Amino acid sequence: MRSLVKRAPLISFFALTLLLGWGAWSILWAQASPSPTDLRSPDLSPGVVFYVAAASPSIAGIAVAWIAGGTEGLRRTVRTALSLRARPRWHLLVLVALPGFGLVSHALAAALTGDPEAWFDPADPGALYMWFPTFLVLLFYGPVSEELFGWRGFALPMMLGRRGDLSVSVVIGCVWQLWYISPYQWPAALEAGPLMLLGFVQPVLLSVVMTWVYRNSGSALLAGVGVHLAVNSVGLYQGTSAALLDVLVAVLAVGIVARYGPGRFTRKQDAPTE
Repeated sequence: MRSLVKRAPLISFFALTLLLGWGAWSILWAQASPSPTDLRSPDLSPGVVFYVAAASPSIAGIAVAWIAGGTEGLRRTVRTALSLRARPRWHLLVLVALPGFGLVSHALAAALTGDPEAWFDPADPGALYMWFPTFLVLLFYGPVSEELFGWRGFALPMMLGRRGDLSVSVVIGCVWQLWYISPYQWPAALEAGPLMLLGFVQPVLLSVVMTWVYRNSGSALLAGVGVHLAVNSVGLYQGTSAALLDVLVAVLAVGIVARYGPGRFTRKQDAPTE
């Protein structure tokens, strides 16, 4: 087993992530027996199995790093994941500009339609009271659980330099979306047919933006946790604002590929690759 993981750490990471994620979601589905009507994970009660499902990319990244590289390999993965050496402008882009665009677009949509269509209403004191704990749930359920030692903390640094940045983004984005489609959802996915493929577009576009941020900042915290959290924070607001943020991500991704080409999303010669 150890020699197999050493020979193919990336394949081992993707396989273990899918096995852990699909397995945990299947256990929860068997307990709750939800109706498989959409392609996302159901809203089930939290617990150990629930968090194993959500954190399976980071669990797999830590396990593969330790099996393949021992203590030093695990230490190297942790150092890479926790690096915050990025210049201030990248912090501003990720932590201020992206979520700020979502909030502004929500305000514009609410003003134009007269109906914010949001379960979180900034004018509701009760909603304001719940904002911070909801933010923490968003932080640890998606960005930290999936990204820190998983998609962007483990897989992305290992893949950069081996293939073009666009190819890397497409692979991670597709596996990322595939990880969301649990076994109990496969019948609905197959029934959706070609429409199912549309679900792979947004993760791939977002992966392009994340790869670009990592290439230029060297920070998996910003590229993974930061960008993921910026996008998820707009999920506090439903309706038009989320759609506008998707448009912004699409424009950014297309602009990145148009400017730099598919090979390397930076002009820097010392951009991080490992």
